Amino acid sequence: MDETGFLIGLAYSARVVIFQDFHNNFKTVDGSREWVTQINSICATGRTIPPFLVFKGKQYTQAMWEEAMISLGECTIGLTENGWSNAEVGLEWLKHFEAHLKPVSPHQILC
Repeated sequence: MDETGFLIGLAYSARVVIFQDFHNNFKTVDGSREWVTQINSICATGRTIPPFLVFKGKQYTQAMWEEAMISLGECTIGLTENGWSNAEVGLEWLKHFEAHLKPVSPHQILC
């Protein structure tokens, strides 16, 4: 299991023009500062389960759901006040994980 946060709107392929004396790294953002957490799992056999996304909010929006489905295909979405995982989301992720633990062969225990 790996949990990674992404700042929505962060551009990785942008160029920034600065004075030659500056040696700082700059990143361009659209100003929204909205955060999304993605929880991924990969089995030792290399099999993956669909990602679990955590957005900031209290209820799903159609745009949120459509964007996730277009970019990732099958996934599960959780919501928190700040877009980070917490104990409730952790429990939802465990349910999501368990739902995808079906063995692919009769002699396999997990994944």
